[in-house]
Formats: sequence, C-alpha cells, structure tokens
Amino acid sequence: ELARVRQRLSEYREALDLWNRVFRIAVERGDTKRIGAIERSIGLNHFFVGDFDEALAHYDAAIAAARQIGDGALEARVLIPKGSCLQAIGRPQEAHEAIYRALSIASELGNDALLARVHGALLLLHVWTGPAEKAREHGARAIALCESTGQRAGACAAHWAMAMLGGLTGHVDEVRTHLSQAQRLAEDLHSPLYRVWTAEVEIEYAAGIGEWDHAVDLAERTITLARSLAKRTLVPRLLVWLGLLRFGRGEIDKGKACVDEAWELSGAEDSKNPARD
Repeated sequence: ELARVRQRLSEYREALDLWNRVFRIAVERGDTKRIGAIERSIGLNHFFVGDFDEALAHYDAAIAAARQIGDGALEARVLIPKGSCLQAIGRPQEAHEAIYRALSIASELGNDALLARVHGALLLLHVWTGPAEKAREHGARAIALCESTGQRAGACAAHWAMAMLGGLTGHVDEVRTHLSQAQRLAEDLHSPLYRVWTAEVEIEYAAGIGEWDHAVDLAERTITLARSLAKRTLVPRLLVWLGLLRFGRGEIDKGKACVDEAWELSGAEDSKNPARD
C-alpha cells in the first residue's frame, strides 16, 4: 500500500524500492499471481520516469505470469500500458496489436472497469495514428465507462487526451470543454502529475490564442513542479514550448537554453547512436 501511495504521489524511485521489496517476498512465497501484478507496477514506475526498455521487460514478465495462471484480466491490464510504452518509443503497429488484444480480452470478460482503461488507451493510440474520429469515438466511450465505474483518474486522463486532440484538429471548443473537466478532476484527485499534464495543454492553448504572458508564466511554474516528477518525459516537452514562446518574443538566448536542455534531458543525443537500438 505504501508503494501505491508513493506511486500516486509521483515519487517513482521511492515506489520502485518498495515494489522490489514486495516482489522479493512474493517470489519467496511462490505467489505467481501477485508476482505478475507487481511486475506490472514496477513496469509502470519505470515508464513514468522514462526507462522504457526496463518497463517493457517488466511488462513482458507480468504477461508471462498472467498467462501461466490463466488470468485474462491481469494480462489485459498489462497489455494496456505495454501498448502505451510501445507507442511512446515509436512502435505503433506493436502498440496497436497489444491494445486491441486487451480490448478483445476485456470484451470477452464483460469487465466495464477494464474496458474503460482499454478505450482510454485506444483514444491515445488514435490521437497519434488517426483517424481523429476513431479517437473521439474511443474517448467518449472511455469517459462514459470511467464515470459509470467511478474511475476519476481514468476520466481525467481521457479528458486530457480529448483536449489535446481538439487542439491538434483545430476544435477550440473541445479544448476548452475537456481541459476544464481534466483540471477539475486533477484537483479532486490532488494529483501533482495530472496537474502538470493539464497545465501542459493549457500552455499550448494559451500560446495558440495569443495569451503569451500567461503561457510563459504557467510554463515556468509547471516546469518547476515537473522536474520533481518526470524529468525525462514531461520536462523536455514543457521546455520546448517555453523555448518556442521565448523565440516568438525575441528572447533568443533564453529560448535556446530551453531547447538545449530539452534535447539533453530527452536523450535525443543518444538516439543518434545506432548501438542504442
């Protein structure tokens, strides 16, 4: 339980230490079902800090454990974040296969709570791979299922993704509607991570409608918080937006400093090395 609390507070390294301790106990007891669930949690924490290869290794171990005991629900719960991780590292076809496999399992089980998570993952998948209408379809389904099953975190994530989709497709009303709902849920959940997520969309929205002073101020405050949460994932994106705003205001040196730091934190320099694959 303490590991879950640390995880929900975005204290991922501390959570990992606790999950690894629990994992050792589960192994000693030969508790395969718990081992699978713990492997999933360890994978999630690695994903949140940007350790994608480590995350995939733990997801695969969790799937193997789930299949060993025939636990379809656990397998689906692992396939969802595995698909998200594959998408994040540019492997969309494998992400598609993983998430649609999870949809098949959840549909067969008739598990609405699980289906809510799957549709949320499919929303994000189609936000980036298209078509946009498919993303909206899954988004509406995810929000409805999250509300009916009491999953506020899932609803917050779905509204956040729908707001982002609205911005990408030029639907300003969608951005405003879904962003306000995501911000409300982030406050209800007292989640620093969801606050940063929603702030990122607000920064982009404010930049797009010309409220640059507000966008710069919010970006600077959000980066300070994000540095303690997910340095390799959220911070680089926020720095790029702040850098673009600085360039637009003629603050070239400040803008370049933001972009240079984003490049370094993201690991982009290492990605040029073929051995990294």
